[in-house]
Amino acid sequence: MRLEAEAIRDQALAVSRRLDRQIGGPSVFPFQADGVMEGRSDKSRWIEDETSAAQRRGLYVHFWRLTPHPYLTLFDAPDANASCTRRQRSNMPMQALALLNHPWFTECAQTLAVRLLGEAHKDDTQRLDSAYGVCLGRVPNHAERQTLMDLLMQQRQQFRNDTSRARTVTGQEDQHSDAEVIELAAWSTVARTLLNLDEFITRE
Repeated sequence: MRLEAEAIRDQALAVSRRLDRQIGGPSVFPFQADGVMEGRSDKSRWIEDETSAAQRRGLYVHFWRLTPHPYLTLFDAPDANASCTRRQRSNMPMQALALLNHPWFTECAQTLAVRLLGEAHKDDTQRLDSAYGVCLGRVPNHAERQTLMDLLMQQRQQFRNDTSRARTVTGQEDQHSDAEVIELAAWSTVARTLLNLDEFITRE
């Protein structure tokens, strides 16, 4: 069964060690795309939190009844206009695109890549196994490991051929060497892949 909308975001924040685990307190206002609140009779504004509060559990995301957060709607959160005894679960391409490209998940993937690169691993295989363990709670089989290894090698080569793109992808301008930025960009791609797997957003 797929996780609830709030829990999918929570899980991505947790594996990347971005989750703010504070309990209680007021609602929070994480990132929301421009234009969502326009065209409303109510002129209230969505003012994004710029502190760690924005990384709190989805339970605390402010829910505007007339204009719920698009991410929550996409993953079938109830609209709050009527009682809901059981959430419906849809399956559509937009959900996969959100997991792959939404700023919440691209930021979590990059932070997860930083976490993996900061751990003491002997080689890429150990790092891949660690990534699988963090995200899915198991080690990859041979085919899965080979697929991700091929992806990693391909991304490294692409970013070596275009280091400026690697710096754009990672947001690193002058802080790190080309080699460090290439590694971060390549592992960020691997992390994005793992966060996009059905197994990552599904509980048995």
